[in-house]
Amino acid sequence: MPSAPTENPSAAPAPAAGLQLADLFDLTEIQEIQDAFARATGVASIITDPQGRPITRPSNFCYLCEHIIRRTPTGLANCMTSAATIGRRHPESAVIQPCLSGGLWDAGTSICVGDQHIANWLIGQVRDDAANDEQMLAYARTIGADEAEYRAALQQVPRMSREQFLHIGAALHLIGRQLSHLAYQNRQQAEAIAARRKAEQEREHLVQALALKNRELENVLYTASHDLRSPLLNIQGFSRRLAQACEDLRGLLAQPDLPAGPRDAATPIIQEQIPKALHFIRSGVDKMETLIGGLLRISRLGQVTLHLQTLDMNQLVQRTVAAGAFQIQEAGATIEVLPLPTCTGDATLLSQAFSNLIDNALKYRHADRAPRIRISGQIAGERVIYCVADNGIGIAPEHLEKIWELFRRLHPTGTTGGEGLGLTIVRRIVERHDGHVWVESAPGEGSRFLLALPLAGPIRAIAKVSA
Repeated sequence: MPSAPTENPSAAPAPAAGLQLADLFDLTEIQEIQDAFARATGVASIITDPQGRPITRPSNFCYLCEHIIRRTPTGLANCMTSAATIGRRHPESAVIQPCLSGGLWDAGTSICVGDQHIANWLIGQVRDDAANDEQMLAYARTIGADEAEYRAALQQVPRMSREQFLHIGAALHLIGRQLSHLAYQNRQQAEAIAARRKAEQEREHLVQALALKNRELENVLYTASHDLRSPLLNIQGFSRRLAQACEDLRGLLAQPDLPAGPRDAATPIIQEQIPKALHFIRSGVDKMETLIGGLLRISRLGQVTLHLQTLDMNQLVQRTVAAGAFQIQEAGATIEVLPLPTCTGDATLLSQAFSNLIDNALKYRHADRAPRIRISGQIAGERVIYCVADNGIGIAPEHLEKIWELFRRLHPTGTTGGEGLGLTIVRRIVERHDGHVWVESAPGEGSRFLLALPLAGPIRAIAKVSA
C-alpha cells in the first residue's frame, strides 16, 4: 500500500545526493495535482523518492492502513517493503499488484529524468469484489492488531472493480510519463539558465576588472602627464635663458677690442652650434608638450560625467558643421547631411566625435578631387548607425585597426598636421556611450566611419565613469 510518513520523519536517512523532484517542480503544485487525482479517482495517493521516503503529504489515506496496520512494527515493515517493490523503476507501464501487507490493491509509476529515477507516484488502498475478508482479518492476527477494530476499518476501505483500478493505474502511468518529460525539459532549461547566469557573472567580473584597469590606466596617464610637465617647464625656462646668454655673448663678440683669435673661435659656436642645439631642444619640448597634452585629454575623457539625453542629431551635426565652416571652406569641401534618427547620448561629447571625423576627412582628402563628406544614419534594432563617408585617399587594409591607436597617424612623415589623437578620442567617446565604431575603406576610394549608438528612448543605465 502507498507509504505514508513514518512516525519520526527526522529519523529517516538523508536523501541520496543528486537531482530531486523539488529541483524541477513546485511541490505545492504537485501536491494540488496529487490531491485532485485522489479525489477524482477515490484512491489513496502519495509521491515518494526512489527509496520510499515521502515527498508529498498523503492524499485520501484509509483509516485501516494509516492508523491500524502501520501502527504495528510488523505491519509498518511490510508496508515499506511493499511500497519499495511497487515504486521500483518500471518505465513501460504502472506496477499493479496486491499490497504485500494488508492485501489491498496498490499501483505505482516512476518519474525519471533521462536515466535518473527521481520519484515514485503510488496509489491504492482499495479492494475488489473478489477480496477475501477472512484472509484479510487473519492478517490482523499476524501483525498483532485488534481484530474487532481491524474488521470495522476494513469495511470502510473503498471497493473498486479490478478493471476500473487497472484503468486508473494506466492513467497514472500516462501522467507519470508526462511528468518525466516535463522534468527533463525543466532540467534542460535549468541547466541553460544556470549556464547563462554563470556566463553573465563571468562577464560582469570581466567588465568590473576591465573598468578597474581602465581607471588605473587613466590615473597613471594623468599622474605621469602632470608630473612630466614640471621638468618640461624647467627645460623651456632654461632654454630661454640660454638663448638670452647667447645674445649677450654676441654683443661681447661685437666689441672691437676683443682679440681676433678668441672671436674667430667663439663665433661659430655662438652663431651656429648653440642656436642649432636650442632649436632641437625647443622642437623636442614642443613635441613632448603635445604628447603630454594628448595624454591628459584622453585621461580626462574617461573621467568626465556623461549627461545623457535624447538628442536631435540633425541639429547637433548641423551645429558641428557650422562651427567648422572656415576649415571646410578653406579645403573647398562640401558636406551633405541627410535626415538623422535621434539617439541617446551626451551632446558635447558626440559633437566632438563628429567634429573629429569631419576634421579627419578634411586632412586626408584626395589631391585630385574636391572633398565631399556625406553624413547619414539608420536604425538597426536598438541601435542607430551613423555614417560619415568621404571621398579621400582611403586606408589600406593593414591600417584599418591601427588608426584607432593612441598618437597613430596615417602618414607620420607627411605634411598632414595633427597629434594622432582624433580617432582615438572618437572611439573612446563612442565606447563611453556603450556603442561601437569601425571603418570601411580602401586605398584611393575614400572611407566610411560608422558609429553604432543607443537608440533614443528611456535612458539606460550607462556608467557615468569610465568603464
